[in-house]
Amino acid sequence: MKKLLELILGISPTLIILILIINSCKHDNIEPGKYPAICFTKQILPIFTSNCARPDCHDQTGAAGLVLDSYEGIITGIKKGDANGSSIYKAITNVWDNMMPPDRPLPQELRTLLYLWIEQGAENDTTCVNDTSTTNGIVSISSYGAMDSHNVGQNCRLCHINGGTNQAWYVVAGTVYDSTLLNPYPNAIVRLFTQPDGQGALVAEIQVDGKGNFYSTETVNFAQGLFPTVNGINGEYKFMTQSPPDGACNSCHNDTVQTHIFLQSGDAPLPNDSICYLRDVHPVLISNCAISGCHDNTTHASGYYFNSYIKTMASQTVDPFNPSGSLMYQSIIATEGKNMHGGPDKMPPAPKNPLSQDQIDIIFQWINEGAINMDCSEQPCDLSNVTYSGVVGPIIQNNCKGCHSGTNPSGNLRLESYSDVKTIANNGKLIGVINAQTGYTQMPPGTPLNSCRKDQITLWVNNGGNNN
Repeated sequence: MKKLLELILGISPTLIILILIINSCKHDNIEPGKYPAICFTKQILPIFTSNCARPDCHDQTGAAGLVLDSYEGIITGIKKGDANGSSIYKAITNVWDNMMPPDRPLPQELRTLLYLWIEQGAENDTTCVNDTSTTNGIVSISSYGAMDSHNVGQNCRLCHINGGTNQAWYVVAGTVYDSTLLNPYPNAIVRLFTQPDGQGALVAEIQVDGKGNFYSTETVNFAQGLFPTVNGINGEYKFMTQSPPDGACNSCHNDTVQTHIFLQSGDAPLPNDSICYLRDVHPVLISNCAISGCHDNTTHASGYYFNSYIKTMASQTVDPFNPSGSLMYQSIIATEGKNMHGGPDKMPPAPKNPLSQDQIDIIFQWINEGAINMDCSEQPCDLSNVTYSGVVGPIIQNNCKGCHSGTNPSGNLRLESYSDVKTIANNGKLIGVINAQTGYTQMPPGTPLNSCRKDQITLWVNNGGNNN
């Protein structure tokens, strides 16, 4: 964190007095008077216009009841000199519930800037001690074959931002890797469209240099909702299904290998920036943990409930940003049953099947990103290539297999293999239960599949239920 502040503010290490746990979202022990003044116009307002004042959120339509595109609107949620007492700051650092922005947390450097601005008095300054506007005229844009970039995979905007240590302020910056997720992919191209999958209007086009980096100082307005695509030199193509809050691509696609932006043969979306609790984590817990005899409302073994986000977090088995220190993660990777050596018991317990590696990875990444309560609804729903191996099988595994597996499956129905699923697809039960049709009990119980998942399964069944 000390290095982070040095990079953001461009100040001497002798001015840093900081006692802060790195994994914390808040900055309680930073002494704001030790740092140069934070400028509202050039450093704070862009945070809100790019991440908050967006359609259906806090723009002029007032859809969320609060307009955050000006000092007058923002200051209504600020208590000058008291960041922790400010409703806006509490919203962006609340990892328990209703975090803002709702789709992903703000990058750490932006949270730090906002904290310092509030603690320094939250003034509407137009000029600041560290104002480097005279250097903002520097144009720096990546180009094919160029080798002058550095720090591959790092968050460029820690330095290349107003108040940072470098004169060029990058509006967009990131790194592209090949299919190994380890080697940079040079000479690709990044495009920003108004709709996913390269649809809508093309707003910006940025070349990837010879080191795999892309960056640009040109103005790009992410508040309008932009969707990146990445094209490789051999026809590779990837796109994001969600609109990122700003152009600091490597703040999410960082030096953790699994999060890298990458290209490989085929047409598929880039991995989502964040694991979404309701879409990715909740089905795994409901199907494998919050079941009868374990951690549901009735049994709540060991006092743990895992049938909702609030109850899961209240169980204190999840330590946000710290998977290895979380009892939930320790239990699902344990190698013993009833552990006699001081470690956690293996979960789910025998005779239930253990979680798959994909499910374990989902839990790890969710905790690693802060265990945030997010619902990333899939829009639009992809019905273009619904296969068993790529779509239907994973849905069944995450939502159904936990109850319908092992030596005593629920309802004496196993869903452990393609042939198991094919059987209930052929007799109409699969479509019947997921849609709660007359004569069928809704499955999964309590937490139905979303409309996209239902449509994908229905399409697969109607197309013959092939093992593709």
